[in-house]
Amino acid sequence: MNPYAIAYAIGYYYGRAYPRNALPELAPYDEYHRGNQGFEDGLEAGRRDYEQVDLPLVAMAMEPEAE
Repeated sequence: MNPYAIAYAIGYYYGRAYPRNALPELAPYDEYHRGNQGFEDGLEAGRRDYEQVDLPLVAMAMEPEAE
């Protein structure tokens, strides 16, 4: 894999794992990728997916079932 793809994947993970306003403390082996544009792109994509996919699924799971 190229450096952009690796940084994108790492950024995507942090974007899905942490809310938009949280600035996660990166693991030392991930800190190296923070300066790569792929990390920023992945972080934004992960946060967008978290907001558009994960949050609606959680909200639907919490709705009471019709009897």
